[in-house]
Amino acid sequence: MRPARIIPLGLVLLGTVFLGAAALTDAVLPAEPVREAPAALVEANARSVALACPTGTIDPFDTTRRALAGIWSSTGLDAGHNAPETLTAQAGGGEALTIPSAMILAGQGGGDLLGLTTTGCAVPSLDQWLAIGPTTVGSDAVLLLSNPTPTPSQVTIEGYGALGPLGEAGQAVTVPANSSVALLPAGWFADEERLVLRVRADGAGVAAFAQVSKMDGEIPKGTTWIPSTTPLKSTTILGVGGEDSSSLLVAVPGEEPAALSITLLTPSGPRALEGGDVRIDAKGVLSIPLTGASTDAIGIRIDSDQAIVATAIQTRIAAAWPGSQERREVISSLVPASAVMTADLPGLASLRSLVDEQLLAEPLRATSIATPSGSGSVDASLLIANPAPEGGAPVAVSLGSERLDLAAGASALIRLGEEGARLRADGPVRAALLISVETPSGALHSAWPIGTAGLVAREAEVRLGP
Repeated sequence: MRPARIIPLGLVLLGTVFLGAAALTDAVLPAEPVREAPAALVEANARSVALACPTGTIDPFDTTRRALAGIWSSTGLDAGHNAPETLTAQAGGGEALTIPSAMILAGQGGGDLLGLTTTGCAVPSLDQWLAIGPTTVGSDAVLLLSNPTPTPSQVTIEGYGALGPLGEAGQAVTVPANSSVALLPAGWFADEERLVLRVRADGAGVAAFAQVSKMDGEIPKGTTWIPSTTPLKSTTILGVGGEDSSSLLVAVPGEEPAALSITLLTPSGPRALEGGDVRIDAKGVLSIPLTGASTDAIGIRIDSDQAIVATAIQTRIAAAWPGSQERREVISSLVPASAVMTADLPGLASLRSLVDEQLLAEPLRATSIATPSGSGSVDASLLIANPAPEGGAPVAVSLGSERLDLAAGASALIRLGEEGARLRADGPVRAALLISVETPSGALHSAWPIGTAGLVAREAEVRLGP
């Protein structure tokens, strides 16, 4: 284990921050079974907090084998640094603590685990949900529970399927202090088409991530990471459109059925999704088709009369399998984006280095027929949406030298330049960094919802863990 490094950082000074579903001072499980994440403003007076970061790609047949991941952070970490498993922020100079955002980039340019994912580091949570999808033959899921705090955490994992809860009791796991544990959910919840997990923890909580990969015999069908989310009555997901097929996995955690509607947030304004008015049974899980919703990347807003959990999975056809008419596929996940008004973003030069570092590495699992790693041209854009209902106020947005007014219910794409830039908005927006890479194995795509549990960085020291 390499020693920790402390890097002093000059970051953005803010007076207050938004806290999401995981409050830093929580010490016990929530009393009520399901609740919507609070939206209140609170002061962040803690002296330090640890973020948990997902690892690089994991071999689902031997979870001790893991590729190295890349990192970009608003603190200045980039392709020149090893991605840490924990990122600890400490308040400096008597100032109140706020938190940097960090993006982990993991990918494979060849082999069985072909794919590209950008996932944010996360504040530990006491109660979180992950939409896993199928655990049938050919689908492999790895659940990563990370505890970046100095005390162990007892975790309970519950499964939900199309017809409701799976089993009467959850599975208990202990995650040691300053450690992570990799688990295979299919061992508990096999042959499910729409698996959703609830992860509850005591102590300071854990951060949960899931890696999902698919194979059709010997042909790779994609790998992606899925971060956790919390139940909400209104949520915005960015990056829908342009894929060959996609679906929205929605779970209703509460005791009442949910009536929901899906609105497309397009450049020309809001538009109802055809067939997007849906009713889902209490504690049920439903897959809603999104294929053909848009030819270009847009946002969707999901409004429900009950709190729901939602994640979209996209599939794109990739290059032909050697010596066959069969095609490889790549998958990517889209999770809800939080409200932001300002954020630092990487430039294309930094992203290109991170992508090449991942995709040119030796595959973690070689295919039966050699499919060497490869990278290619990298394109990146920021997708911004104003999810306010029709008739709401427009928001003025800038990214570097780009300026635009974003109407209520609309979305817009801004191409990233070579150098980093700062997003600024005069009202809350949702934003996601979209990356695409043309490789010999096919085009790879990823989307990172900007932000880290609603917390924004200020002057701090950041300690990098092992």
